[in-house]
Amino acid sequence: PMQKTGKLRIALIGDSYVESFQTLDRQYFGRIMEKHLREKYGIDAEVLNFGRSGFTMSDMYVYNKNFVSKFDPDIVMFFVSNEDFSRVNKESGAPYPYMVKDSLMIFTYPPENSNSTPWFLSLYNLSKYFPLAQSIRNSINLNQEGQTPYILFGKFYEIFEQDKFTKVDKSFSSDNVLLSIVDELSKSEDNIIVYRDREKIDPVLHSLFLKSGIGYLDIADTLDDVRSDDYNPYYWDAIGKEGHWNLPAHKIIGEYLAHRIYEYQNN
Repeated sequence: PMQKTGKLRIALIGDSYVESFQTLDRQYFGRIMEKHLREKYGIDAEVLNFGRSGFTMSDMYVYNKNFVSKFDPDIVMFFVSNEDFSRVNKESGAPYPYMVKDSLMIFTYPPENSNSTPWFLSLYNLSKYFPLAQSIRNSINLNQEGQTPYILFGKFYEIFEQDKFTKVDKSFSSDNVLLSIVDELSKSEDNIIVYRDREKIDPVLHSLFLKSGIGYLDIADTLDDVRSDDYNPYYWDAIGKEGHWNLPAHKIIGEYLAHRIYEYQNN
């Protein structure tokens, strides 16, 4: 893509793996990526960290629309796992996407200090304190998603379902919002999906990405290539346990992504 500023500005959006609070800034894969692009490939890059713990694909989409886009990035990289496409996240109280006919919209909860509705008449506020209210709110959300027939009738409902997404596995198509997000993101070459899960990507999800034509990278395969009896990219010697990417993994990922961005810029 053409650079919008004097720098190549790259936004990284994802969950705690992108947030990476376990590392110092100089050890962070995004900073390594930025340094590698500058020193090895001569690209004046600026890599911005927009990771937030617990983010799913629906959260990333909304965050990009409402906040990240204000920084006018040249490239936006969405770091995803299989689970990020299992549902639309509506439980956090944060804005979430939904469909109106064939268009994606963003629902935003009213501010807590809103005087329009007393707190005791707001299901959103009640759900913070009472499990029953949260259950009712979740049931309403599921019904709005069109999940009720599947919950009541299971696979029998699929016989009557004529939706255009029925050919895709239900683990990813139970909410058309997620498929519409991929479709919308694929319309811009500035967007890149980066698969980062420990497990292999689900074949149905992989097929969805390929069919959409969206830019796609798989760092899980890259980490598998370096995994051995002597090295585990998730193992931290300091605590003797597995966790998020360790420091050598950050270096591997940062340099790999820098190389792929260099290729992307020169194709």
